[in-house]
Amino acid sequence: MIEDFRERADGADISCDLCIIGGGAAGVTIAQEFLGSRLSVCLLESGGFDFEAETQALYEGEVAGLAYPDLDVPRLRYLGGSTNHWSSQCAPLDALDMAPRPWVADSGWPLERAMLEPFYDRAHRVCDLGENLYGDARIKALGLTPPAVDPAKLRNYVWQYRTTAGLGHAPLRFGSYYREQLEAADNLRVLLHANVTSIVTNEAANRVEHVAIAALDGPTGRVRPRHVVLACGGIENARVLLLSDKIEPQGLGNRHDLVGRYFMEHITGFGGSMVTSDSTPLQENYNYHENTKFWVGLALSEAVQAQAGVGNCAALLQYIPNADSGLGALRRMWADAKEGEIPDNLGQEIRRVISDIDGAAVAVWQRLSGAAPRVDNPAEIVLDIRAEQVPNPDSRVMLAADVDALGLRRTRLDWRLGDQDRRSMAVMGRTLGEEFGRLGLGRVRLEDWLLDQGDGWTSEVVESSHHMGTTRMATDPRQGVVDKDCRVHGVDNLFVAGSSVFPAGGHVNPTLTIVALALRLADQLKNRLGRA
Repeated sequence: MIEDFRERADGADISCDLCIIGGGAAGVTIAQEFLGSRLSVCLLESGGFDFEAETQALYEGEVAGLAYPDLDVPRLRYLGGSTNHWSSQCAPLDALDMAPRPWVADSGWPLERAMLEPFYDRAHRVCDLGENLYGDARIKALGLTPPAVDPAKLRNYVWQYRTTAGLGHAPLRFGSYYREQLEAADNLRVLLHANVTSIVTNEAANRVEHVAIAALDGPTGRVRPRHVVLACGGIENARVLLLSDKIEPQGLGNRHDLVGRYFMEHITGFGGSMVTSDSTPLQENYNYHENTKFWVGLALSEAVQAQAGVGNCAALLQYIPNADSGLGALRRMWADAKEGEIPDNLGQEIRRVISDIDGAAVAVWQRLSGAAPRVDNPAEIVLDIRAEQVPNPDSRVMLAADVDALGLRRTRLDWRLGDQDRRSMAVMGRTLGEEFGRLGLGRVRLEDWLLDQGDGWTSEVVESSHHMGTTRMATDPRQGVVDKDCRVHGVDNLFVAGSSVFPAGGHVNPTLTIVALALRLADQLKNRLGRA
């Protein structure tokens, strides 16, 4: 069932087997795994069914260090969480991403990549994707014959999207997609507008006794669970633990000053452009395929990463149509339409489409047929480089002095990048340029910011709103906040879900791995709750 906590009487006292804090991809995935079981589950969601400005404002905070979007922008605070603006781009982590790398400090998961494979299979079903098939196997299934890049230097890489026939990307919004099932479940209670103000433990701080909750300008209450899962996102997970300081003054799970540290992002930037006399072999392969369900690019090999001492990195090719072409006009009008806007020069854009009706018609046919979209005589071919941020303990989430509408200290984010992150992108660009030159595919000109040794390069990269690492996973509590089972070190019944547990994040979007880890955690909780 789904209830609005604002409608309850003050002082509500709710008991359950499992309390899940957060209704995003991780929280909803775990809740789904318990539907129809004999166990009682309470899912706490700060927002409602739709965007509400006053609830979203609870995300506001301070930004220190590198420039970063206002903290109430990257995440959405209502049922479904940030899947409500997710593009649905998915790919699994590489084995290397989870292995200790001597050239990347503080790298390595306490899990082997092979352990996640069955959960990636299940995550594909949760995310309503196709088969869990990537890399060369997927490229073969697509019938592609990419240029023969040296596998010792580059790997062909595939991302997958959820799509609707003929219409392209159709991102899955977990709140609306799974709402009917959540409402129908007798053993599940979803409490909307229930904000967690603290996780309260016993005097030994080794077991959660209750979770304190409050509505904005409304009632307060508590949930008394046997087990708790914190699933509020990479920034809020750390904030909630730091705010839970009644017994542990430095924050729950923070005896070694690790909660909030190692904040990581995925960084992206236009690292260069290509000149070629014939873009056909590139566009036929390094492009969207099957109605934009798959996107093929390139990634650095393990050998190059190790030799150059850099993080994982990938590149996509963006084919920019001529501004005066019908395709260019169609793309601009489509982008405006998705934003609910009408361009001021609508008449001029329509005339461009009519004057290039053949090119525009071909583009529409490609879209509807699922063929790889082609841009005749592109004005530019741009290298869209996407890189891992290597772990950095000084990149961190802290508490600010200011408080929010609930009286809770806001977040202060100090995001930091290092030269190794820049070099990852530079090595990707140089390696791709050398290989494309060797194969006669064209010449790559790298942007100056990739080659410079100064500090100004950080203004050229963009964050991806992928918040990772702030409650990192490690066997040793002096090196991480949670263990390999996502349990907070020293607290018997408190677990953390989401990308905040990632010790390293690779270069791929985190959602598929978030869901896979959530499924693994759900299985463990079923065993624990069955025995408890």
